[in-house]
Amino acid sequence: MTVVVGDTTAPVLSGVSSGLTLEATGPTGAVAMWTTPTATDEQMLWYGIDRTNRQKTGEARVPHGQFPSTQASLASFRKLRATMLALAKTSPEDFRGRPFMGGGQDVYQWFLMISTHAQRHILQIREIKADPKFPGKGKTSASAAPSDR
Repeated sequence: MTVVVGDTTAPVLSGVSSGLTLEATGPTGAVAMWTTPTATDEQMLWYGIDRTNRQKTGEARVPHGQFPSTQASLASFRKLRATMLALAKTSPEDFRGRPFMGGGQDVYQWFLMISTHAQRHILQIREIKADPKFPGKGKTSASAAPSDR
């Protein structure tokens, strides 16, 4: 009697970047490699609000007229935050064991950074409004805010 076992179940990987794609090209499979997170929780919390290193966001993250009003923008922000909070509270996922986008942080640390990042924008708005060229502060100018804000 001969018994043949066929494995038709796809493997489940945990603790690796979700963007990782591998192809087994032989009977030994494929080797998965990723960057182990190196950032500390404190660094991620500070990064969320730090205004000393000013950078423009990526073009994909710039809202281009998608919100008809400030109220609509705020409602969208609150909805996204509620979704993220619910995910953080209820997900069985090991956020510590999953690197975020293959970088030096894990998903838990990304949640930490996002939790403080709105404060960065509040500080940014305060800086812009404090600029002497801000409308209502003396001379008005169409370019009152520096491009890196």
